[in-house]
Amino acid sequence: MSSIKFVKIRNDKGEYYQSYDIFYRLIDWNFEWCELDKVDKDSNETYIFTVNNGNVKACCERLHTAKYILWQLEITYEPCPSYFDEQWVSDRTMKGKFVVLGGDARLFFEPSPNKRWDFCHLAYLYGKRAQQVAELESQGFTMAPVGFGEVRDHSIAISRWGLCLHQLDKPILSPQRMTLFACRKLPIVLERSDNYPYDVCFLDEFYRQSWPDNNFRRFTEELTFKRCVEEAL
Repeated sequence: MSSIKFVKIRNDKGEYYQSYDIFYRLIDWNFEWCELDKVDKDSNETYIFTVNNGNVKACCERLHTAKYILWQLEITYEPCPSYFDEQWVSDRTMKGKFVVLGGDARLFFEPSPNKRWDFCHLAYLYGKRAQQVAELESQGFTMAPVGFGEVRDHSIAISRWGLCLHQLDKPILSPQRMTLFACRKLPIVLERSDNYPYDVCFLDEFYRQSWPDNNFRRFTEELTFKRCVEEAL
């Protein structure tokens, strides 16, 4: 097997995508990675990209002997772009090879026994999501602050449930958010969709009840990031 390298992509400001910081942490712990300008198109390496911007297209559309994989973690029903050799997806309704976004025990932070918020959603609110959150708040549910780093860690630790709402009408999972919730022992409340492989309670059935939750064990022992990637290859 050729060696595997993940490619960390920067935005137009030359910064790593902040919304991928947990994913980048999983890479750091388990695999090698490189910058986009270090991709060797004439090698027999396997490069895995997780963002497909203009700079990535300019790099990958050239003839190459290396293998290019796009791990599509964004919302799309589009087929694999022609300049990639393969597309991975972490929602079974999307087009591509299904690969679970596995977890890692090192993502675990001990949850606080003292809960302040009902839901932690970790999502930018506009349109459909904003309406749904406003409706839940009108019913008396509270929402943890949204943020990255310490703000996010604190919000997860003192929330009762992790809330995953679809950004659009398409019922596509948010695997980065859900895997993080799983590794932090936060039960997941999900809008209707194909929830595999997560244990969830669907939002339209949610009445503050408990439900079986094997996510922590599953994503820190069985469906680990390293194992899921190696099995996919």
